[in-house]
Amino acid sequence: MPRRYVKRRAIASGLLVVLALTGAGAVAASFYYDSVPAPHLEDFRPGYAQVALGQLAPQVREAFVAAVDPEFYERRSALHASPITLGCVAAITHDAVIDSDGSWRGRVLASKLEDRYTLEEVLGCYLNSAEFAPGVVGLAAAAKSFAGHEAPSLTTAEAVLLAGRLAPFGAAPHSEQEAAARKPEIVLAMLAHGWLTEAEVKQLGVLTATTTGQPS
Repeated sequence: MPRRYVKRRAIASGLLVVLALTGAGAVAASFYYDSVPAPHLEDFRPGYAQVALGQLAPQVREAFVAAVDPEFYERRSALHASPITLGCVAAITHDAVIDSDGSWRGRVLASKLEDRYTLEEVLGCYLNSAEFAPGVVGLAAAAKSFAGHEAPSLTTAEAVLLAGRLAPFGAAPHSEQEAAARKPEIVLAMLAHGWLTEAEVKQLGVLTATTTGQPS
């Protein structure tokens, strides 16, 4: 069964449970899902420089995924929207608190966005709209502000430190010190998902169970 139908059915089922507890039913759940308009990436038109995802080295791109949602590429429960997708939805809708109240709208919008576009397109939208520091929005601005050059020239080490600044959806960006402290977590997540080798992890100065003889 195509992914979009599996996700839609999961969301509809979840809504059904909630609505059934309040005396509503399947018709109401389906009506609510259909009533939420699908977001469109074409509506994301920021007035600042953007970075095409294809311009980034694979490990650079995955550093940001590892920092925000290491399971982004995995099939997830449709009831739990990716913070990456939610960030893109927020950029399109200009609603920074779209999922903060625990409502279903954010999850429905995220599901519909992933139905319509590839995960790579969603990730590109997120990176071009994420806040890396107060007043520093989008990867293009972050690369110039903190690495001193254009985003396509970012190294893996630079990307890991930039990625560490990204906070959970709806939260303020992490400070430079907090970002640095997150480096081992991000690098080891990349290792666990096959985005870095043991040798590359060692080059980045992060110890693993293999190098220490103990759990990392």
